[in-house]
Amino acid sequence: MMYLNRMDVRLLLATLVCLFYSGCCQVTIQNCPDDQTININRAYWEPPTATSTSGAVTLTTSHTPGSVFPNGVTIVTYEAGDENGNIDDSCTFRIIVDNSDAPTVSDCPTTQIEVTAAAGQTFAAATWTEPTAKGTNGDNVTWTYRSHEPGDDFYDGTTPVLYEFVDDENNGALCTFDVVVTVPQDTVGPTVECPDDMTIMIAEGETETAVIWDDVVPTGEYKLFFGTQTSGDMFSVGNTVVKYHVEDAAGNEDECEFTVTVSVIIPDTTPPTFTYCPQNINELVGPNQDTFVVTWNDPTATDEETATEDITITSNIESPYTAQVENSVTVTYTATDEAGNDRECTFTVTVSVDGVPTFENCPTNIVVEMTGVNTEATWTEPIVTDDSTVTSNYDPGETFTGPAEYTVTYMAIDPFGSTATCSFVVRIQDTTAPTIQGCPSDIVRTVTGVNTVSVTWTEPTAEDNSGRDVAITSDINSGATFTNGDTITVTYTVTDFVGLPTTCDFTVTVTGTTACSDNPCENDGVCTTDGETGFECICVDDYTGDTCSNSGLSTLQIIAIVLGSLAGLLLLLLFIICCCYYCCFVPYGEEEEEDRYPREIIVHQVPQKQMHMGGGVLPEPRQPVYDNRPQGARFHNSLPKIKSKRGRRFRHKNYTSSKVKDATTKNYGRHRDYMT
Repeated sequence: MMYLNRMDVRLLLATLVCLFYSGCCQVTIQNCPDDQTININRAYWEPPTATSTSGAVTLTTSHTPGSVFPNGVTIVTYEAGDENGNIDDSCTFRIIVDNSDAPTVSDCPTTQIEVTAAAGQTFAAATWTEPTAKGTNGDNVTWTYRSHEPGDDFYDGTTPVLYEFVDDENNGALCTFDVVVTVPQDTVGPTVECPDDMTIMIAEGETETAVIWDDVVPTGEYKLFFGTQTSGDMFSVGNTVVKYHVEDAAGNEDECEFTVTVSVIIPDTTPPTFTYCPQNINELVGPNQDTFVVTWNDPTATDEETATEDITITSNIESPYTAQVENSVTVTYTATDEAGNDRECTFTVTVSVDGVPTFENCPTNIVVEMTGVNTEATWTEPIVTDDSTVTSNYDPGETFTGPAEYTVTYMAIDPFGSTATCSFVVRIQDTTAPTIQGCPSDIVRTVTGVNTVSVTWTEPTAEDNSGRDVAITSDINSGATFTNGDTITVTYTVTDFVGLPTTCDFTVTVTGTTACSDNPCENDGVCTTDGETGFECICVDDYTGDTCSNSGLSTLQIIAIVLGSLAGLLLLLLFIICCCYYCCFVPYGEEEEEDRYPREIIVHQVPQKQMHMGGGVLPEPRQPVYDNRPQGARFHNSLPKIKSKRGRRFRHKNYTSSKVKDATTKNYGRHRDYMT
């Protein structure tokens, strides 16, 4: 019957109450400190408190107020738990040391200070040069705390030394190093050696026996020597560890132990256990072979009572064994212990004629789209059905240069020379047209007073999935000259190395005014554009000058009149005869019929120019331009002739006037082209 003491009852009651009322056995922490940011390495705070609804509470912490903290952020943790060590609540806050303006410490030892104690002593005095510090303003800063001073005694082991410097601005810096004291030790001590493990057998029904061994005697000087048992003591059935311990005055010690096993003699009825038994053996031979020699490793066995070397192992067939082809035999090994218990190990030996190797899962033809100059292709390798050696001309994951077809061949050769192959085709193809990047948008160029203009653009680029260079052509190149008023479509064509094309189109439009837009030619002169910004006036009705602004007879006409005065009567007579002819023979109705049609001016052989007549513009030089001029007025070979209603003909001077407007000064420069 089980009895409960008073403490057990109280614990049981507390547990039962906690099961029925939630929150009754909780531990909580109050007043957890806030994060602190300091510029010295020592921090202080008011520790939090912990309460428990069940009574006792344990509060532990990773740091205590006044601890020294390194530069940076350190997490301080408080944990509260019950008396059984269970953590129920925790509290964490950060100590942030930001001493970027910390004093600079000098002469702080960079390595540990090592001293050796005198013989028989466990401590020694250590000295060092005390560190100093300067603030950021250059003033000396005196240490505010030091854990030790030079000349202090330090005991065996390692002792940390701490200097703390705090300047007037409350910026702190630390100097820390270790003092290591070594105490000379007598390291040569006595030794003791125990007997080997002992096994004592007792008769069935007995429970203990006396065990005797040779006395154990330590070597060397010692002050203490004892053993857990002595020779002749009684030992119970089972294993007992006997230990001896020896120790000298300097504390050097040595131990040894051995095990005494007392066992009851019990009849052995358990057979041995095979630790290794060969698996079934299957050997393959080539054709025309009748026998084959098969070998294997002999089995091994252990026994609980009989030593391994005393176990007898026999078999019906020994290795090596000459087996008949296409035949199978069973090999049996028998292991027998000293008590006559035995166990068998059996396996079969089979020799067969090897057949032709066969591939499984030979891949079908593979098509891979090019991803560069070299394209990776992969596949699942075929499996051969026997122990043949398999080779191939390509492996999965290799790269192939395309476009092309590659025949992958796997060959299996068995140990007897029989072969099998598995072949398939890897085709590396390029069916993807190249891509164009940066195709220009439609370009609209507005100009003023310009007949033609050079238009440039950033030419597009291209790339192909094959990774090879592509050919880029265009019908019009960047920087070409465009005529004012034209809208031209520019086409770029990109072709990869297999001939797959991609095009990019955009338009170039030039709009605005030309040098002839304001018709600088006067007195019905015809304006034609000349070059990029120039123009040329073709004057009529005896007007001359760059803009046809000059009227009157030319020098040649004056000379002709003077010379003609000698034949004036003859010319007058000729004029009268012509007038009579016109009045008498030319029907008036025909002339009136011709007047009902629009007059036309036909301009020939004036390429690459725009003709202006009055306020009209003639974009195509070879097309008729209709105007209210007398019927029959025509221009031939840049030498205009005008025929009046009455049949009179007038010829212009043997030159054409032109002028070019300077884009900067806005002035015109005069120029005459004489006709031949």
